[in-house]
Amino acid sequence: TEVNGSRFTCSREDFDDVILARKDAAAAYHLACVVDDSASGVTLVTRAADLRASTPVQRLLQKLLGLPEPTYFHHPLVAHANGRRLAKRELAPTLAAMRESGVDGQSLAADLAAGKLPLGFSFVDA
Repeated sequence: TEVNGSRFTCSREDFDDVILARKDAAAAYHLACVVDDSASGVTLVTRAADLRASTPVQRLLQKLLGLPEPTYFHHPLVAHANGRRLAKRELAPTLAAMRESGVDGQSLAADLAAGKLPLGFSFVDA
């Protein structure tokens, strides 16, 4: 279920070639996410819209494993002034770093809830 109450729909094709394990890792992305989220007690998954297509696979795994279903919120992708999407691997600024530089956390949360981004950031299509 999404925060706005909508439900996910999918078709059989959404589940073709889903990788659950690899030789070089204990578990692949989908399986690791659902197990880790459940073990951590996650009740709200907030992520960019480009990962929305992963949700039906993860919901199926949660059901098959008897794990609780968190609520999901998929927000538009956010890009930095250079046009590249914010990502840990791109060394995007963290909320902690923004607060340390003087950004008020409550004001930032209110702005984000209203769809406003800090100066130098923009929404991009997924």
